[in-house]
Amino acid sequence: MIEAYKILSNEQCDHIIELFNRDDRRQPGRVAGNVLLPIHKKSLDLNASFDESQYDEYNNIILPAINAGLDAYVNQYSYLKTGAKFTIFDRYNIQYYGDGDGYFTLHHEVEPSKDHIYIHRMIAWMVYLNDAESGTEFPYQDTILKPETGCVAMWPAYWTHPHKGVTPNVGDKYIATGWLNYLPVTE
Repeated sequence: MIEAYKILSNEQCDHIIELFNRDDRRQPGRVAGNVLLPIHKKSLDLNASFDESQYDEYNNIILPAINAGLDAYVNQYSYLKTGAKFTIFDRYNIQYYGDGDGYFTLHHEVEPSKDHIYIHRMIAWMVYLNDAESGTEFPYQDTILKPETGCVAMWPAYWTHPHKGVTPNVGDKYIATGWLNYLPVTE
C-alpha cells in the first residue's frame, strides 16, 4: 500500500525549490516534538502550515497535489471511503537533504505524544520535488521509492510501514512531507 502518483509538473516543483532556497525561515531538521536530533536526521527544514497565509505560495501548489494524491489513493483502496473522512493535517515540512545528509533512523508517523495530536494520522504523504539519487526505504515491504520530480507518495502512517531515507544521501534531495488524519464522522 505504498503508492506514488505523478501529479506536479517540473515547473511547479522548481518553483517550490526556488521559494524554499530563498526562505529565511529554514532551520536545521528537527524530529520528536521539535527536538534537534542531528544524529538521527540531518536536513534543512521549513515547518509550514496550510492554515497560515504566509505559506500560500507553497500551499497553492502542494495542497491541490495532496488532494489529487488522496483521491487516487482512496479510489485505489475504495474501502477507505466509508465510515470516516480524511483531513489534511495542517502542519507539514519542506526539506532539503544535501550530500551525506539524511533521515537515518527507521521510524513511523504515529508517535506517542502528551497531547495526542498524532493518534489520528493514518496516511503519510511525501512530494518529491526533484529527481534524486537516494530515495525512501521501507525495509519490511522490501521497497525503495525512487524520487521522481512531481510524484506524490502515500503510505500507511503506522508501525507496519516504518521507513527512513536511503542514507547517506547522494546529491541534493528536496521533498515536502506531511500527514492525513482519519477522523470518525462524530469528530
